[in-house]
Amino acid sequence: LGEHEVDCVSINWKGHVDYMLYAPYRKNAIVRKEQYFALADERSGHLAKAFIKAKIENQKALLGTLAKSREDNDVIIKQRYKLSNLLQKLEEIPDGKSDDVRSSIMGIEGQASAEYWTALSDVVDDKWGFSNRSGRYAQDPINSLLNYGYAVLRNSIIRSLINKGFQPAIGINHSNRI
Repeated sequence: LGEHEVDCVSINWKGHVDYMLYAPYRKNAIVRKEQYFALADERSGHLAKAFIKAKIENQKALLGTLAKSREDNDVIIKQRYKLSNLLQKLEEIPDGKSDDVRSSIMGIEGQASAEYWTALSDVVDDKWGFSNRSGRYAQDPINSLLNYGYAVLRNSIIRSLINKGFQPAIGINHSNRI
């Protein structure tokens, strides 16, 4: 597999990655050094805000698309408006190192997620048993599929980071771990 640059990932029944095997990657010390240095200055806070801004904008866009295709869209429109307000609050967070602004940014991300999943739970048919987003130990098919999909996506992102010379365990938004 390594000779043909084929990656292998094992994901368990809970949607967690058990192990990942990757072909050798190019090492890029300059990229990794800048990644470490960025944690000590305002670049880290700028990136943290940019990541969460993009996430909320994407959530808002999906809700906009869903609202257009549904007649009973009051909940979706209300939640989308709340996301707009949270984007404004995110912009008001002053620039700084991620360690200094992380709690404010993550607080807004958490609020945005709650508003987003409230809107989506209104869209999903009750027969699926989806009332809200649950991460670990999902009890309904929707959350189980989301958890599995996120595990696959996580692996793809980690692989891309490694291939570009980054260290995925160095966190900008979250703590420093994979």
